[in-house]
Amino acid sequence: RGCTSLKSPPPSVVERGGQAVVTFIRERKLDYSNTDIAELSPELLESLKQASIVEIDLNGCRFMKSLPVESLVAIPTLTSLPVHGCPLIPFPPSIIRDMGGQAVMTFLRTGTFDISSTRTDDFTVGMACELDEGGVRAIDVSGCAHLSDLPLELLCSIKTLKSLECRNCPRLKSVPQVIIEAGGEVVMSYLRHHKYDLSGSDTAELPVGLLRKLADAKVEWISIARCQRIKELPLLELGAMESLRRLDCQECPSLLWPPPLVSDQGGVAVVRHLRERRLVLTGHFLEDMPCIDALSTPHVGRFLLEIDVSHTPKLRKLPIDVIVRMEALKAFTCHDCPQLITPPPRSRSRGGRPR
Repeated sequence: RGCTSLKSPPPSVVERGGQAVVTFIRERKLDYSNTDIAELSPELLESLKQASIVEIDLNGCRFMKSLPVESLVAIPTLTSLPVHGCPLIPFPPSIIRDMGGQAVMTFLRTGTFDISSTRTDDFTVGMACELDEGGVRAIDVSGCAHLSDLPLELLCSIKTLKSLECRNCPRLKSVPQVIIEAGGEVVMSYLRHHKYDLSGSDTAELPVGLLRKLADAKVEWISIARCQRIKELPLLELGAMESLRRLDCQECPSLLWPPPLVSDQGGVAVVRHLRERRLVLTGHFLEDMPCIDALSTPHVGRFLLEIDVSHTPKLRKLPIDVIVRMEALKAFTCHDCPQLITPPPRSRSRGGRPR
């Protein structure tokens, strides 16, 4: 005490005496356990920011009423905050406090309830309710080999919960494995909306084998929106996926098909396009046929059965050489296009089937 020029340990440690100083030097720990301290002052926590403090022990502090969460999280080196036996503290919930100091700091920083690789065999409704009250954002039960069930309906009702990691839980059968392997956020999207959400990820493909598993899992909604790397989709297999109701693929600059003219209409329109295998451009004020590069590829040529450009008053020319090479194409409808040079009006009036 009284060494005013001393920068470390900080005054908050020095004032607690010699044993506290030694504990701090050896363990980077500030020990307030089983004392009458009622609060952690902003001045105290500010002084600890530069002190490389690892742990603040508040176990048994019966008069501690609350934790200054923002100030604690602002201490970059703080990894442990034991608060067991502090009955007046409302947050974090007791289920977190009872897990120890590291669990408390993990929850304060990320909102994660992490019981991964433990011998937990039961995730009770009471646990879920307590986590709901605490505003849990993520739950990790990965590696819980004895866990066989989760209160899924209740977990889905937790508005703050965004992720449920449950890899390597061999007894857990309530979530399909293909969904589990995609990660915690996908798990929650699936449980709430039967959605397989890869939006904004670095996904480069949707393999046919994956689609079969998604079909078995009765996935209704797939999102690959804003996936910059994805180039081709298994169009025929997606169209044959009976459970699929929506496919979001907007803002995928590398995607060959479907084109923005289709994807920008929304995921329901995309699925309709995949099922009908029909490109409808009626009513657009197009001067040239769009998507010529994509239409000239075998991938799209084997997919489209019909193209309809009727009632496009400004359309002047068709890529005939591309159209005739599209092996699956059965009809090309182009009536009521007054500016169109080819084919001649008489051919257009006969209908869309190629001769």
